[in-house]
Amino acid sequence: MNEIILIHWDELGIVMLNAVLIYFSIIGITRLSGLRTYSKMTTFDFAITVAIGSVVASGILLSNIGYIKTLVTLGSLVFLQWVVSMLVSRVKLVENIVTNKPVLLVKDGAVLTDNLTRVRMSHDELYAKLRMAGVHSVTQVVVATLETTADVSVIKKVPGVDFDSDMLRGVADESGTSEMEGESPLTK
Repeated sequence: MNEIILIHWDELGIVMLNAVLIYFSIIGITRLSGLRTYSKMTTFDFAITVAIGSVVASGILLSNIGYIKTLVTLGSLVFLQWVVSMLVSRVKLVENIVTNKPVLLVKDGAVLTDNLTRVRMSHDELYAKLRMAGVHSVTQVVVATLETTADVSVIKKVPGVDFDSDMLRGVADESGTSEMEGESPLTK
């Protein structure tokens, strides 16, 4: 019990110094590498952000790691993320390996149950996302898509405005068994 309460002041000073140094290092790294470093554009970006957070926490709290090891690890992760993001934007094969494709969940008011099953999302989870988007009825939805970030984007019908099918560019598997029968106006 005493070990929990007792604080070694020299260790606390090292933790505080590491926190300050790492804080300003993160600002510098972000300025050099750009905001994409901490974005949530893809699941890969999210994984790198989590890894960076873990490295930062370890570098601040674990005295046996130290500032230099933390800085080198952060720099390596950010550099690798930069290299992969550059390759993703230039090499289709790398993009296909690293990034997930968005998946259509609702098309013209019809829930695509096969696609829900494929992405392991329940109807209840989908309806929660639709409610959060202000949808009163699934029939209001032109398309709902599970994006590469794992967010669900929802495009609602707007009277007098036609849906631009280019909005589905890059969306995987537009087929699926729907809850509603009939041909969709989007496919006509």
